[in-house]
Amino acid sequence: MKRIFTSCRALTIYQPWAWAIMEGLKPVENRKWISHHRGPLLIHAGLSMASMDRGTEFISDFEIEVPPRSRLVFGALLGVVDMIDCVSNHRQTKANEKKFGDWAGDEYLFVLEEPRYFASPITYSGSQGMFTVTDKSVLRAVEQLYDG
Repeated sequence: MKRIFTSCRALTIYQPWAWAIMEGLKPVENRKWISHHRGPLLIHAGLSMASMDRGTEFISDFEIEVPPRSRLVFGALLGVVDMIDCVSNHRQTKANEKKFGDWAGDEYLFVLEEPRYFASPITYSGSQGMFTVTDKSVLRAVEQLYDG
């Protein structure tokens, strides 16, 4: 049965973290706020390059090569993931810290699965917090990812 989307939630994430999520290397996103959203979540790569150096250094500690800035996308929707949970970081153990990313000071972890890239990134303005996308061309792209 074809899945029809009238809207989809989205989250702006700075690079290289957005790339790591879409590559399935970062299965959680760290936030200071709880979310009750479950289901499809668009991943928007923010315009800012503020976390590039720190993020690249952190990811490289795991012997993962981050693409150069020139190959990363900024200011666009990259694809969609399924947000399956939101847990308190206090439920995580020190042994799992690195698996879940650098969440020092953040209260919650958004647990993400099944990253799916769009055929091409979709230029889009992001927003702080979780925001709603109703653009029909974006929603058609999401439907294609779910209907394969």
